Amino acid sequence: MDNAGKYSHALTAVLYAARKAGCDLDSILNTVKQDIISNSLRPNPLDQTAVIAAVAEAIRDIG
Repeated sequence: MDNAGKYSHALTAVLYAARKAGCDLDSILNTVKQDIISNSLRPNPLDQTAVIAAVAEAIRDIG
């Protein structure tokens, strides 16, 4: 498995655990958005939209 696959599985596992622990996944997504806006070096500014979309998709997938 390449790094992208590992990171994808890791993101899904973390989101499942967060939901199980009672975290609001929409709040997590909003935090990701705000963090990217306030710190444009993380992730690469060219990848901001793709990163936000990937997190949103992962959250939708686990419902």
